[in-house]
Amino acid sequence: MKSCFGSTSALRANISRLSLLVFLLASAAAHAAAPTVSIDQPANGLTFNEGENINFQGTASDPGEDGDLTAAITWSSDQDGVLAGTGGSINVSNLSAGSHTITASVTDSEPLQGEDSITVTINSLPGVSITAPADGSNSNFGASINFQAGATDDEDNNNPLTNGITWSSNLDGALTGTGGSINVGTLSIGVHTITASVTDSDGGSGSDSITVTITNNLPVVTITAPADFSSSNFGASINFQAGATDDEDNDNTLTSQITW
Repeated sequence: MKSCFGSTSALRANISRLSLLVFLLASAAAHAAAPTVSIDQPANGLTFNEGENINFQGTASDPGEDGDLTAAITWSSDQDGVLAGTGGSINVSNLSAGSHTITASVTDSEPLQGEDSITVTINSLPGVSITAPADGSNSNFGASINFQAGATDDEDNNNPLTNGITWSSNLDGALTGTGGSINVGTLSIGVHTITASVTDSDGGSGSDSITVTITNNLPVVTITAPADFSSSNFGASINFQAGATDDEDNDNTLTSQITW
């Protein structure tokens, strides 16, 4: 039996050849396809503070022979170069300040490469410097101490940032007053770690600390009677009077504790 395409056997042979050709073309196309890569975390365009830990997560697969290639993902930044760690999840805390294009890449056995990219911004932390008093200085209890500091930031204006400085003591807690200069006369006796802190408009925080020691003033005792160098007859009763004052303790209580 014949048709316009020739004999039935010839037609079947042509169909077989055509099927084989389609299979080979499809197979070649599958082998020639680059692997696909997807960065799943963090979301594109987020901002992080300098030094903050960032968890990057991604997946990779090859539509040809290699299958799941997630474990082979490498990570890089257009600013800092190759990042430490490979695979579907890495943690990075040392990205430099600025905008970064983060790329996850993988290469299959062909070798063909696939990649995906996101942008993250690293906010530089503000700097704080306490300029007065000197670290390790001493002061008497009750004396007024002038604390001074300045703040700088790559993004924010330095003057408003300095005005936002807050002060604290590890012994007494938050100190009264904010800004680049405050006066404090209420620190308790002891060794204080004084910290000046500030937060910039992107939520980044910076601080500086010094140590200040507040010493205990000695009590003052004054004999008020009798007069110095006075004289008295033998056996006569002499009334001795004195008072005691102290910056920390109640004077009346202290006076009652005078010994002679």
